[in-house]
Amino acid sequence: MLSSTGRSKKIFSLIILLLSISAIFVSCKNERSGWKGKVKEKNGVVIVKNPAYPLYKTSILEIEEELSLGGSSVGKEYTFERLFSLDVDDYGNIYALDNKVAQIQVFDKNGKYFRSISSFGQGPGELQSPDFIQIMNDKELWVWDLQTHRFLIFSLAGEYLREILVTHLIYPLEPIGWDSGGNLMAYLLPPPPVSGLQLVRLSNNLKTMMTIYVVPKDESYLKKKIRLLEPEPCCTLSTDDLVIWGEAKKYELQILNPEGKLIKKIIRSCKRVRLSDQDKKELEERHNRSRLGGAGYKPIFPKYFPYFRDISVDEQGRIFVFTFEGEKEKPGFYYIDIYDPEGRYIGHSLSNITASDLVWKNNKLYTIERDEEGFYVIKRYDLRWNY
Repeated sequence: MLSSTGRSKKIFSLIILLLSISAIFVSCKNERSGWKGKVKEKNGVVIVKNPAYPLYKTSILEIEEELSLGGSSVGKEYTFERLFSLDVDDYGNIYALDNKVAQIQVFDKNGKYFRSISSFGQGPGELQSPDFIQIMNDKELWVWDLQTHRFLIFSLAGEYLREILVTHLIYPLEPIGWDSGGNLMAYLLPPPPVSGLQLVRLSNNLKTMMTIYVVPKDESYLKKKIRLLEPEPCCTLSTDDLVIWGEAKKYELQILNPEGKLIKKIIRSCKRVRLSDQDKKELEERHNRSRLGGAGYKPIFPKYFPYFRDISVDEQGRIFVFTFEGEKEKPGFYYIDIYDPEGRYIGHSLSNITASDLVWKNNKLYTIERDEEGFYVIKRYDLRWNY
């Protein structure tokens, strides 16, 4: 028979055990709240309606910087004048397109300079104003030269192979990416007074297969006004050739299959972020510093930020929506909403990444950014998943 002291110790131990189990249960519950969205099908299109809050309450992705190239105090090979595009091959080598010097600089996976491809000029294999690169089948490097309306193709070792001259397109072309079937997703950029950016899909001979979206015409410039932070269409391509796009005036993503048919919509319920006076001041200052600034043009500000500023997709089919939502305690940090391949809002990550180009490769994220002094830098981030 247990003594009074023995019974008390046993009861106390049992209470501690129950509390520990309860704490574990609460901890797990905090991490995963349960997805409360709805999925339905309408006219052959799957519609995924997501709630305001994700499946996992805590951050599911930690993004840690592990490599930085460029900046103000580096050697010539590591200095970038105006980075416009980058890509990464299967070995982790980084290809960075510098628009101003019309050259692609190549670095190995450790960030060591390898070689430069092409240069400014008008001869075979030379560039004038390149603004896009993509590695095709891990064998060739395709470069779009906006000034000469050409795709120039190089081997990954830097040998010039051939070119594709594009003369039939009426408006300037801004490539998004080639799919495995040789079709190109792109923006067509009609200048004023035509205006009205177009999201299109082009065939392998660069003929328009379909126009997916046209931005409504804006004639504010006729009144010496310019609209800042207007919602624009964002588009990305998955590794299995799905087209994922959305216009940021509403939180809705549309997914097209490789044939261009709409197969899914992803919707999230959320509130828009209102612009503060400080936001307007910073936007106006940034506009005045940009090459697009025009003397005498009055800026027009919206009441709210767009729902998102970019869309991206990784090799596993997870979709990343870069929003303007953040935390007051962390100015400059914004949430990245993360969706699984089925379109469920599974989590988010708070980040200060404001990249103009994104490449997901082997659980790494590569970006083009600006440092505090305004110099271009390439960064590589290690990704740690917590779910």
